[in-house]
Amino acid sequence: MDDDAGVTAYTEDCPFLDPGFRCTRNGRRNDSFRYWRWWPHRCHLPKFNVTEMLERSRNGRIVFAGDSIGRNQWESMVCMLAGASLAGASRVYEQSGKPISRHKGYLSMVFADYNLSVEYYRAPMVVMVDRLPTNVTSDAGGSVRRAIRLDVLPRHADRWAGADVLVLNTGHWWNVHKTAKAGNYFMVGNRFNKSMDLKEADTMKNWELRSAQFSKSYLFFRSYSPSHYSNGTWNTGGSCAGQQDPLTTTTTDHLDEEYSWINAMIAKTTEGIRTQGRKARFLSITHMTELRPDGASSRHQWLQSSGASGGVPIRTPRFHGV
Repeated sequence: MDDDAGVTAYTEDCPFLDPGFRCTRNGRRNDSFRYWRWWPHRCHLPKFNVTEMLERSRNGRIVFAGDSIGRNQWESMVCMLAGASLAGASRVYEQSGKPISRHKGYLSMVFADYNLSVEYYRAPMVVMVDRLPTNVTSDAGGSVRRAIRLDVLPRHADRWAGADVLVLNTGHWWNVHKTAKAGNYFMVGNRFNKSMDLKEADTMKNWELRSAQFSKSYLFFRSYSPSHYSNGTWNTGGSCAGQQDPLTTTTTDHLDEEYSWINAMIAKTTEGIRTQGRKARFLSITHMTELRPDGASSRHQWLQSSGASGGVPIRTPRFHGV
């Protein structure tokens, strides 16, 4: 719905915001994308209260693990929480002193006054993409390069252990371009399988999150966030530029056909964990993000990335967070 106030939970002045997401400073003249807010049906979501969020998260760890869309969500959370602390910005810092960059595989922001860390781990497939096993060799053309180990978490997953909140997302890397066409094939246990396709991999997938190290974490699995390219895809001349307003209806037929199995896989994983008595929730965001092509950074980014996904600023009147 229209929101004439256009008040966001953070602005481009956030010192932790990647330059690629400072659309106005990077030349975007139309700012109508700021003047909308979510109004859920049959649900009241209160205004985001940053102080309350920080207090409730005191002495805790919030961990995001996933692809670049999860990285965007982590960055939004950091800027939202930092808004209450910017007067003492030195009390909010990256744990290792690393600069904020979308190309870092691991970042941990510390909110010292609350003994809170908000962390991001790059894990595009949320499973290990490993070197080939010793009994498999790449051919001369290099068509076989790596093994996607469906039953093993990424190497840095042990760092997720002990998180109070663990937010996982995947989807954009589960396609033929990132798997078979890139020389990446599936492996389960000691069995390397070049003939298994993506949907067969779904039935074999084991997220390995039932172990004791994750027993205290509240797990959130986020659904697929669609891209907004038109007249092609990212590698066939498609563009996500020029969108100034949200859609009034969605055209999800292509999503249902191409990616419904991804959401089904994530939902099934979530339900499986819940049946074990664990705290887990499936966050269905596919429909709502499909409505906002106007939020894509597109050409208004300093650094090149998959700018047709995400980018909508979060409104303070309504917030759905962790």
